[in-house]
Amino acid sequence: MIAHIREKDKAEQSVSIHCQETANICARYAGSIHAAQIGKLQGLLHDIGKFTKVFEKYIRQETKIRRGDIDHSYAGAKYLYQLAEQTDDNKYVAVVQLIVHTVLSHHGLHDWLNHNGSEWRDYALDRMSKNENYAEVLLHIKEVVSDEEVLHLLDVANKEYNALVEKMKKLANQMSQDKAVKKQSYAFFKGMLERFLQSCLINADRTNTADFMADFHTEIVFDN
Repeated sequence: MIAHIREKDKAEQSVSIHCQETANICARYAGSIHAAQIGKLQGLLHDIGKFTKVFEKYIRQETKIRRGDIDHSYAGAKYLYQLAEQTDDNKYVAVVQLIVHTVLSHHGLHDWLNHNGSEWRDYALDRMSKNENYAEVLLHIKEVVSDEEVLHLLDVANKEYNALVEKMKKLANQMSQDKAVKKQSYAFFKGMLERFLQSCLINADRTNTADFMADFHTEIVFDN
């Protein structure tokens, strides 16, 4: 199935190629803070919601559906969340939440807690409760990555996340002896970690898309 069509020559980029190439770029960005496998998972799953006939008709301009009408971001988040739940292993909760947030938000930031007048609601859980064309998406995910590969990547990503958590806690402890200040500092660092990893995904996604559209290859170089 198609992720993008280049205007100048009508060349097509498949969903699977786009996800895999975005994952490679995102892994390189996230690897700068030793979170390469978190970045890879983000990239692999961010656009699997495009594995539908509805999206293909939209990208081929065979329908009146407008840009933004199809929510393709929720599927990757839902898939990872459900797969992790099936393991019955609570150790993945925090890193899964992080990746879920970045995948859901790769087209724009969201507040994760919303107040509807009577209660607070988890925006991520609300998004992942959707089922639009989800059964169709599940039929094609293996074109990008298998369940077994995702669980292996998740295990490594969890180790990366825990190592970063220890660094953030150590830094928070160095900033103050006051428990409240330490707690606030740690919460701030966690928020900045999510924003950084989200920026890795957004930049990787847009870089790969722009490269395909321009028939170009961006060389990603990091200074030592």
